[in-house]
Amino acid sequence: SELFELVRATLSPLEQDAVWLRCHEGLPVDVITRRLEISESTGARAVLQRARRKLKTALAERERREAME
Repeated sequence: SELFELVRATLSPLEQDAVWLRCHEGLPVDVITRRLEISESTGARAVLQRARRKLKTALAERERREAME
């Protein structure tokens, strides 16, 4: 549940949908691009990479805060 809250707090709705379709439903990137009607030139691949970077940063920040407590 903590991870879902972190995803909701960190990612845009488009990024949340893309991550869900990729990780939970296992859809390929090209299908996600079409399904979410992503217009970026690199499609869902760029959206997923951006989401991963955001989550990695948010997780590192959470771990840093927990270590300070």
